[in-house]
Amino acid sequence: MMVTWMVVDLAAQMEPDAPVIDFLLPRFGETGNRIWDLSGRKGIYISPEQIDVEGMRLRVFQDDNPDEMELQIESPRASIFIQENRAAGENSILVLGPTFSMSGTEWTWDGNEKKIVIRANCRVAFAEVLTDILR
Repeated sequence: MMVTWMVVDLAAQMEPDAPVIDFLLPRFGETGNRIWDLSGRKGIYISPEQIDVEGMRLRVFQDDNPDEMELQIESPRASIFIQENRAAGENSILVLGPTFSMSGTEWTWDGNEKKIVIRANCRVAFAEVLTDILR
């Protein structure tokens, strides 16, 4: 009797044909530390590169301390581009940091550059005293 083994890349074959409800998707860096985790009320598979999320919450963690959250991003609907480490949305966004909060619409988040761009209706509130900011 001859037994043949075949190695199959299951991740490459997984293409949900229905939305994923109440999910959590973590992303880890090269060192194995958690970079961010994405959760949502509903995840819709668009392609291997893109997931659309309803009720999105993205928690980003500090590079040097993966147990310490750097900021949290919330939006009612967003597109996540996992391989690019990027998210975008036309709907509202709420960004909560340790000393600030931001909100607005028409936004992008670039996790590689650690940059958030809010193109419309932007509001920022600081939770600490700003001295000499206008000098």
